[in-house]
Amino acid sequence: MKIMIRAALALGVFHVRSDRKNDCSGRETIRSAAPESEETIKYGMPTYVLAGNLVYFAGYKKHVGVYPVPAGDEAFQEELAPYRAEKSTVRFPHIRPVPLNLVEKLVRFRIKEQAGE
Repeated sequence: MKIMIRAALALGVFHVRSDRKNDCSGRETIRSAAPESEETIKYGMPTYVLAGNLVYFAGYKKHVGVYPVPAGDEAFQEELAPYRAEKSTVRFPHIRPVPLNLVEKLVRFRIKEQAGE
């Protein structure tokens, strides 16, 4: 039960607290960046799969965690810095809108990472 609540919270926060002016959710952002990916639940979290686990996220009391975080380039790492929690984790606090442009970049870098680029 706790796992499903965490998954539902993540999905809801990704939709309600986005930084885009139009009505676009985190799910839509991920789907647009990786249209061939499949949505599932793994480790009790919403997960997008594309040649393996592409990205997954979970809602917590004070933030939404997104995993794993790709290496990307230096500019990308600087954008992630305010949200960095651990080596392969970013946390988007509920008190601020989720930066969906950054989520989109994260997904695109993950696709390149999986392809070995």
